Parts: sequence; structure tokens; C-alpha cells
Amino acid sequence: MSTEEWAAQRAKETARVQQCRQQQQKNKNASMSTEAEESTGKSCDYELVVDRTGPIQQACKHDQKEIMKVDSNPNAYRVAVCVLCDRLIIGCEAIHKITEESLRSQKNRISTKSYEDYHQVTLKDELISQYQISGHDLEGLLLSPRAKKTMNKDGNVAFEACSQCYSA
Repeated sequence: MSTEEWAAQRAKETARVQQCRQQQQKNKNASMSTEAEESTGKSCDYELVVDRTGPIQQACKHDQKEIMKVDSNPNAYRVAVCVLCDRLIIGCEAIHKITEESLRSQKNRISTKSYEDYHQVTLKDELISQYQISGHDLEGLLLSPRAKKTMNKDGNVAFEACSQCYSA
């Protein structure tokens, strides 16, 4: 292809692009409704694929469903929290599982009564209610409701704990 032919082809392409932009501007000015733009689907002899209904949300949903396979798992994005000390378990720290039976066996250490006796204070009812796990036989224990509840291989209910609390 000679230089003149290449220049002529480039000029035609530039003219076509300018004409297409002018046509798009006319269409935009003529009708501001998105339904009309979406119904045509084409603009200047090539198809524009533009989705105006939350492309970021659609991408996130696609990633969650197809790539990470966590679409119906409500705990998939919850950060790990220790059931005993209410701290975030982050980084490379191991996440241990403590069963309900283990928590009940430590009642003399983690109950509201033992805390009040040791520190010689009376805890407010509002504070006690904020550290109760409902739906389990763990009444009277100071536990974090933010900890994830899981099932062990044995089928027992277990909660997440940090290494320090698990070994104590």
C-alpha cells in the first residue's frame, strides 16, 4: 500500500468517525430517552454494547456467582472475630473452632457473675445484652455475637476463636 493510498484510507476513516459522532450527537439531542437508544442497539454501522444499569454491580455479582462461588453464602465476606475476646482475626493468624460444650465448661471463667466477682463491679444490663449469643444454651456467658457460627465435622456447633483464647 502506497503512502497516498494509506493517507486516502485514513482520511476516509476519519471522515466516517466524524460523521458517526455527529450522528450520535443528533440522536442524543433528538431523543433523551434511554429506551430509544437501547431499542436501536446500533449506531453508525457498528454495535455499541453499553449497559447503563450498574455495570459495577453486575460485575460484582458475576464474580461472586461464577468465579468465587459464594453467591448464596451469607458468611462469605464476614471477617473472622474471636468469640471470647471480640478481636478481629487478621493476617496469618490461625482461626480455631471452639464448641458450645467447651464454652460451657469454661463458665467459671467467662460468665458475667465471675467477671463481676473478680473485678468487684456490676455490669449494666445493656452491656450484658450486647455480649450474649442468642439461640444457644450459652446464657450468662460474655461472648461476642460477631463471631461466625459454624458446624464441626461431628455436627456440633462451633464458634471462631483466636490462638490466644483457644490456648488459654
